[in-house]
Amino acid sequence: MGNIIRLNLGWTLFLFFLLLILFWTNTGVGCVPAAGFSMDMPLGILLERFSVGKPVAGALLCSLLIFINSGLLIRIVSRNMILADRSYLPIIFYVTIGAGCILGYNSLPVFVLSFLMIGSYGLMLSSFRRVVRYGDLFNSTLLAGIALLVWSHAAVYLLLLPISLVIFKKDGRGWIVALTGYVLPLAICSYVYWGMGYPISYAVDRLLNGIVGMFDAEFVSTGWLHPALLLFWGISLAVCVLSVISSIKRASSMRTRTYKAFVYFLWILVCSLLPFCLPGRSLSDCIFVAVPMAILIPLYFIRNQTFVAQIIYLLLLGSIVVYNLFPDMTIG
Repeated sequence: MGNIIRLNLGWTLFLFFLLLILFWTNTGVGCVPAAGFSMDMPLGILLERFSVGKPVAGALLCSLLIFINSGLLIRIVSRNMILADRSYLPIIFYVTIGAGCILGYNSLPVFVLSFLMIGSYGLMLSSFRRVVRYGDLFNSTLLAGIALLVWSHAAVYLLLLPISLVIFKKDGRGWIVALTGYVLPLAICSYVYWGMGYPISYAVDRLLNGIVGMFDAEFVSTGWLHPALLLFWGISLAVCVLSVISSIKRASSMRTRTYKAFVYFLWILVCSLLPFCLPGRSLSDCIFVAVPMAILIPLYFIRNQTFVAQIIYLLLLGSIVVYNLFPDMTIG
């Protein structure tokens, strides 16, 4: 068997577009589980209306964003030396986890949100320099703040903000800059709505209602109990755990920047998993874990390019393909 894990860029892009076409031809899979979990913030509502009203344009923009987001992940990995060897696996895992589980006619807002968060992560890492770079820090938190205007579930990253400031050792001025950038989009949105005749607290109230809804909403099991999907997530989480354990063991040999980036994305994963612990969870929340898992999972495959690792890789791809080809094969 050839090494199917270590593909060059050409074959990786071929597989990427092949998977994306498959996911688009089975968009019904992503729409049913997300029913009742539409965007609840102003920017997300506008994007959802656009994608539903103009499905072709929405699908094209969504596909473009998936491609751009994948490229941005490779850029982050390369700049911060997260992977020991050159690898394009993050592209494949981003499209399988993000698009493979939730892609549908109304998916544009979640991939816009993902674009904002990837940009935020990259700028936060760029702010970690010997020379103080408040601009990157401000822009990072500004993008995270804009993400709040897309979907209230992005509020889980509010917990990430102080953690990231501690990881990258920001001083008091850095904390003020970061908090200002995070709050500014919501403040501007509140002012705009106030000028339109709404209460000044309109945007904040929508955000709080969305957060409360994550705790109070009834869990919708439709789409979750698919055997192929359960296999896909079981293997993905297991491989992710192995990657984390392996990286922790190698921590002493890592460069400072690489280690900081690894710890940062580990905390991103922890925050991204929080919505799945709540009754108001939706398969749309998979977009949150798509980014950290697309970076952490390849660590295992790069260090273990064995026959067993290739079988695991094939099982991952095969299970998500089966999930899309046979969407009605649910348990119970």
